Amino acid sequence: GDPIGLVCIAALEALAELDTETAFPLLMASLYHEDEEVVNAALQQLVATGRRDWLASMTDVLLNHQHWEVRLNYARALESLDEPGCLKAIENRLLVEGEAMVRKQLEAMLNNFKSRRG
Repeated sequence: GDPIGLVCIAALEALAELDTETAFPLLMASLYHEDEEVVNAALQQLVATGRRDWLASMTDVLLNHQHWEVRLNYARALESLDEPGCLKAIENRLLVEGEAMVRKQLEAMLNNFKSRRG
């Protein structure tokens, strides 16, 4: 809950390294932090756990986040964890995405995902 992003990031990384089960709910709560760097750090730690059970519940929140980097990092999380609903979620985001760089990367993710699926 610390408003200073660097403090939160350091605490999350340390806790995740020591005990991922204890860190998991704190990482999830950090996805709502006001500092996008904290959100991105929490995303990185959640992906590192290999768990996919949190992805579906966060799709609307993170694919529609105000910061483009969070949107992009969440899409990368969907892709890297091979979330079954990722194709549709990314396609839906492309319908409204305004950042050209994000659009380009989302399109590349879709192409990669589709080629892996055959």
